[in-house]
Amino acid sequence: MAFYNFGVWSLVFQNIFFNFFKFIFFYFHNKWKPSFTFNISSFKKLFDFGWKLLVSGIMNQIYMNIYYVLIGKIFSAENLGYYTNAKKLKDISSQFISNSVQKVSYPVLSNFDDRDDLLKKAFKKIIKNTVFSLFL
Repeated sequence: MAFYNFGVWSLVFQNIFFNFFKFIFFYFHNKWKPSFTFNISSFKKLFDFGWKLLVSGIMNQIYMNIYYVLIGKIFSAENLGYYTNAKKLKDISSQFISNSVQKVSYPVLSNFDDRDDLLKKAFKKIIKNTVFSLFL
């Protein structure tokens, strides 16, 4: 589509086609199939915990993005662009380290599923080393 001058629509359709083919692949290669049954007791149990996470996530997003609104209202779009790019540049190293640690630590910590004392000890060690590397 980009070759035939569709412009930015080629990026839109690339994303749509990628997710469509990913869905097809997962549907045919996954043994678990969703069932369309609704269990009210399971919903109540999960919602009792989940609504707190939802409210916390909404409040976090408002707090994290209120600066963009304020800077955009008070200053020019150019200054907002400078602020946005500076924030991305500042956060990229910590995000890289955090994502790397998360991907490695989950399989390691899952080995301690029945031993809470070892799990706490390993988790504290991971947090300490991560914080040390972030503040270094």
